[in-house]
Amino acid sequence: MDELIIVAYLKKVALFASILSILVGLDLLSGAKIISNLKKILDMSFNLDKIIVRASSLFRKTLDTYVNFDDN
Repeated sequence: MDELIIVAYLKKVALFASILSILVGLDLLSGAKIISNLKKILDMSFNLDKIIVRASSLFRKTLDTYVNFDDN
């Protein structure tokens, strides 16, 4: 019974991998226009670097208000 479940998962993984590789191959044949356009859209809508910098800056400011390492 367990072997049937493993085979079913392997079939799903193989199907997903084959579809993904076909899409990547088509994108490479088209000159990678799809990936570059997707990158432009994601860069405009979601900039992870800025979010990380803002979060670390906020964390540092909050930590500096509660903990003062300069006074001994």
